[in-house]
Amino acid sequence: MVGYKNRYFLFFLLYIYHINYVDAQDIQFSQYYNLVHYQNPAFVGTSYAWRGVVHSRLQWPGSESRYLTSVVSLDYNYAKINSGLGAMFIYDDQGDGAIKATRGILQYAYRASLSPSLDLRGGVNLGYVGRRLDNDLYYPTQFNGSGFSQNLPSTTDQPTYFRSYIDIAAGVLLYSKSFWLGISSNHINEPNQSFMQGTDRIPRRFDFLTGYKIVLKSKPAMRYLEPEDEEIVALYPTVLYKFQGKSDQLDVGIYGIYDYLKLGVWYRGILIKNYNNTIPNHESIIFLAGFKIDNISFGYSYDFLISKLAPIAKGAHEFNLTILYPKRKNFKHKYKYKRLPCPDFFDSK
Repeated sequence: MVGYKNRYFLFFLLYIYHINYVDAQDIQFSQYYNLVHYQNPAFVGTSYAWRGVVHSRLQWPGSESRYLTSVVSLDYNYAKINSGLGAMFIYDDQGDGAIKATRGILQYAYRASLSPSLDLRGGVNLGYVGRRLDNDLYYPTQFNGSGFSQNLPSTTDQPTYFRSYIDIAAGVLLYSKSFWLGISSNHINEPNQSFMQGTDRIPRRFDFLTGYKIVLKSKPAMRYLEPEDEEIVALYPTVLYKFQGKSDQLDVGIYGIYDYLKLGVWYRGILIKNYNNTIPNHESIIFLAGFKIDNISFGYSYDFLISKLAPIAKGAHEFNLTILYPKRKNFKHKYKYKRLPCPDFFDSK
């Protein structure tokens, strides 16, 4: 099999020669802190109430090999039993329809207090994935001297147009009031995703996520707020490193939150590493802006490409909508636990 339709030819060239930029077979989100329980299941239930998330990413909109990924998730903190439960649905359209995948994921996390200042969370994912292949394929034997002929026979093994498998992930999260460190492993069972008769196992992906909260200014707490709600100006230096198979990537940046506004900028790439010893591993500079109204937050980010794909791919757009219910001031929190200091508007507890 040579590839998909002619309009997908560019997609395969970009994949072959710039595989680092697409992070192996996995979806890559720029707003990973607005979808952090996708990155590591130990974050499930780190809100103080119900958390609903709608997230969308459009990658490489300037090319015909664009990616479109949509996520809907819901999770809840069961503080009485130190647990979090969640469910996530992901739809992924790769190569402008060449491959379509749907994922249904159930998530669970448990929290243990190690000391008055330090907590540990562990989480697991159990997912079911279905991938569908576009059935309009071209094969080498169907090309003659004048071009493609659908009437010519194919001597290549016909693919399976639908593949499903179970996918398992797990992670741990260590955090204090100002610091957090998370480690997770995805595709623990290395499922087979091949559409052909052979085997194409997804390599395990490992993520390391860390950061620190720096409070610059605080205001006196209002009567209905808890002491942890006082901060209105804070900075969050963050680092995310992930590797999968022969590919790895690093995100380094900083978020700032001022009351109802959030701004961020970070770099994706590895400065000291070249691809094929010649191409610098610089992927993008990412800019984020967001705001919060009551218990609803919205975030938008843009990946400004600085790699050789920039003239063709035209970066990436991401949109995030997060809703917490009930509102903090209406929430009777009987079972207190340590605030998770990650950079979200709602100051998860």
